[in-house]
Amino acid sequence: MYSYDIPDAPRRIEFIDSPKEADRAVRHLLRYDMLGFDVETYDKSGRGLPAFDPIEGARMRLAQFGTPKGRAFVFDLYNVDRRFMYRMFPNPYLCVIQNAKFELKFLMYELGLYKFGPIWDTMVAEQVLAKGFVATDSPGYIPVGLDAIAERRLGVKLPKEYQKADWYKSELSQEEIEYAARDAIIPLPIQQKQSIELLQQGQIRVAELEFQATPAIAFMELSGVKMDVEAWTKRCENKQVELEEKERKLWAMLGKQGTLFEGGKEPININSGPQVMQALENYGVRIPVDKEGKRTLSAKLFEDQKHIPVVARYCEYVTLNKALSSYGPKWIDKISKIDGRIHTQIKQIGAETGRMSSPDMLLIPKDDETRNCFICDPGWVFIDADYSQCELRILAELCRDPNLLLAFDNKYDLHKFSAHLIYQVALEEVTKEQRGVAKNLNFGIVYGIGSRKFANDAKITPEEGQAIMDYYLTKAYPGMGHWLEGRAKGVLFTMYAKTMLGRIRQYRGDLTDKQYKAQVGRNAKNLPIQGTNADITKRAMALVYGEIVDRGLQEDIKMLLVIHDELLLQARPWVADVAKDLLVRNMLKAEREFLKRVPSVVDCSVMLKWSKEPSKELQKEAQDLILEYA
Repeated sequence: MYSYDIPDAPRRIEFIDSPKEADRAVRHLLRYDMLGFDVETYDKSGRGLPAFDPIEGARMRLAQFGTPKGRAFVFDLYNVDRRFMYRMFPNPYLCVIQNAKFELKFLMYELGLYKFGPIWDTMVAEQVLAKGFVATDSPGYIPVGLDAIAERRLGVKLPKEYQKADWYKSELSQEEIEYAARDAIIPLPIQQKQSIELLQQGQIRVAELEFQATPAIAFMELSGVKMDVEAWTKRCENKQVELEEKERKLWAMLGKQGTLFEGGKEPININSGPQVMQALENYGVRIPVDKEGKRTLSAKLFEDQKHIPVVARYCEYVTLNKALSSYGPKWIDKISKIDGRIHTQIKQIGAETGRMSSPDMLLIPKDDETRNCFICDPGWVFIDADYSQCELRILAELCRDPNLLLAFDNKYDLHKFSAHLIYQVALEEVTKEQRGVAKNLNFGIVYGIGSRKFANDAKITPEEGQAIMDYYLTKAYPGMGHWLEGRAKGVLFTMYAKTMLGRIRQYRGDLTDKQYKAQVGRNAKNLPIQGTNADITKRAMALVYGEIVDRGLQEDIKMLLVIHDELLLQARPWVADVAKDLLVRNMLKAEREFLKRVPSVVDCSVMLKWSKEPSKELQKEAQDLILEYA
């Protein structure tokens, strides 16, 4: 053990490299009610590479704790048994960490630590304070790395030269130790400034909710999900055949003589933007422009022209092509060679609404052909639960429209009930087509859908779409229409929207720009709904995780995925009923914390293959396995 003073924070560093000194340091640290925490990791193969994933072989090399007085304790895990951290966790103190998910995954994987006390994640807190500017390509994006936060909050520039240090080596330099110590100290003064600002903004409860959800997200990332490679390969082959058929049909329209060049017979290249643009224009299609005023073939921007057959066919082709590119054969490469599972990386605040995002599993297509490719480990069962019409229930809670409340109170089929109001026919006389139109509008309204897109989705004329939407908002659900209009107008004065919990989305654009003004109006309508849905889901995750750990079931029940407001678990057969009960019960509890007037409903299924609507056969297979262990 040695200690020394340095001119910058931390004021004093103690390098702990013996069991005796570790015991003394732990006793000292446990006197505080708040500590900073950080770890440095290495590649156990000895290649000297930066290592960030415990599944792939990364291990903790140093564990650093910082005190509010500026004193840092750096534990050398080559010489100190890392099990000293069983005394530090679950933490009775507030544990302040930058990007806590990272540290928690190592504590879970290497030490089997799953229970934690209060946590403050400075990165997540900064994202909450960013008021929705979380997308890296957003003009108002606020960087949330520790170096950026330290400079912005404290005026401190952190050294970067040791970010990729070789922590595998046995002897570390004084500069490397100082660098590691700073990462445990700097979050503490940052936390003080963040807590004041969160209180001022009224977002402290939002931040606390995020901190509570962090361990659940870490648990999910470690758990991963198993893929049936043979089934996935077959699915990709089927999709490729479907894509080629759509391409042939599209070419048959775009590649006709005279559509590309007057009198020309050259075949059109479907993947050539300029050629497709010209061919579409020859059909009388208007090529849309993006935010920067550039002509684009983005399928999303063709919504108001999907009534034109060639546009509809083009959008179908582009959508399938993108899906196959994103969820095609290359996905097999995502399977870990260590444990044979796909470990998704979840961005906790991935959207301005507070929703989580992921480059892979959170956007996986919901069709059963895709979902059935994800399977349980042998001897386990899937338990899948999702909120029934959660966003519409949130809307009903917010607007208190009498007809909407009536539908939920009486457990009516909402789409059928809406069609009954729109078409002014008896409930039992509503046709399948009428219900389908109402369903498109019910779900679209929470996303700020326009009449043109609604008409395209419902396959009705634009005039019918406008008339139905007007009636829906003024006669069928006038309270809803009034609330949505009020949100759209109100945000133009305040320039921000809020969720029920208080999560803020701020707007900074030019309201003289009609397109931007319309976008703000749409966002103001759907952010309170989608954002509250995200908050409810995160609260449910925290409650489910908390009960699993409190009951010591983390080896028998695994949290695998969160998809929008759906949670997927995997459980041993002998605890399947327990897992189903705690999942549904805690999801309902989370929703009841937000919805005081509208009833809550959670749909839950037990199966061996992941499925959106599992067949009776899939559910029976799971029940048969459970009965074997009854």
